Amino acid sequence: MKKYLCFAAVLMILFIAGCEAKEDDDVKAGGRGLFGFGEYVVGKNIKFDDITEFYDTEENINYDAYYQRYLFYVKDGKYYFFHERRERNNDYGPCTEEDAVSKGTLELTDEQWQAFCDLIGDGIVKARKDNADSGDKGPWYYIYWKGDKSKYQVYSFASYEKEKDFGSYCKELAAECDDTTPHTGEADIALIRLIYRPGYSDMAGAYHYQELKKNEAGEWILESRDREVFSDPIVNTIYEVNEEDIKQLEAFIRKPDIEALTQREDSDLFVTDYSAWGYTIEFSDNSTGEKKEYNIEEYKEYTDEDYGLIRELGQRIKDIRGGVISETEEDE
Repeated sequence: MKKYLCFAAVLMILFIAGCEAKEDDDVKAGGRGLFGFGEYVVGKNIKFDDITEFYDTEENINYDAYYQRYLFYVKDGKYYFFHERRERNNDYGPCTEEDAVSKGTLELTDEQWQAFCDLIGDGIVKARKDNADSGDKGPWYYIYWKGDKSKYQVYSFASYEKEKDFGSYCKELAAECDDTTPHTGEADIALIRLIYRPGYSDMAGAYHYQELKKNEAGEWILESRDREVFSDPIVNTIYEVNEEDIKQLEAFIRKPDIEALTQREDSDLFVTDYSAWGYTIEFSDNSTGEKKEYNIEEYKEYTDEDYGLIRELGQRIKDIRGGVISETEEDE
């Protein structure tokens, strides 16, 4: 009888494990969770070549507020490090870009990138949880990698010693680029156009389109084209744009966090919008004359932090509108 009970117990355990594996088939076998499911190990289940971004963020919104971010990322086959420090002494947070006291970007050598990989190697990656960071100033570590669906990104170091060494390494790199001018040739790269498509969900003929660009006189303008139904004409409105606002917008979209949004993988969500929302950002390399286009599109695997940046980008475009230069109607 005991033999049968033991056999039944084994079958039950295997059944439960199988259900867990089926329920969470995004996690590959070989992790360190129950029966090999639930966690990833960097360098084993997550290959170093698959890593696209690694974030280290710490923030205090209480008195003597501050914000610190370190970011390692891959762009066009090259390795980069970015850091930013914001402080609001004798005041409460959250800190904003105006509170920045230091920031910079550095292109890493293969040896420097390998040192980074050695430090995060054998670290554990688990699934995100809602409000996991609520009330905590950090540091918080997140990793993005090819094949992930914006779920398994919460990172923890293999040991306290590695975490301490990682912090020291970030400070060393930050000291090499402790200024606001990235060391990547970005001074020769200029924003030439930004398109925002708000999107719509019906087939009644709605149409919305906004384009930030320079006119023939070389002045920045915002062109907005709108229609609600097919029977209405398209209203074409040209707005003034302040040059200082353009500089602030360009500084915002140059951030590695924004460029990272253009590299998110397709989501599995069912397409419900007749016309999805999206952004197109176009830069020109003044040294070569080449143009490069980046797209942020709906139906990608975005995190809550990603959506926060997308909302901020939309708000900045809305706030950049100045006075109306002209308004015309046209029939299609």
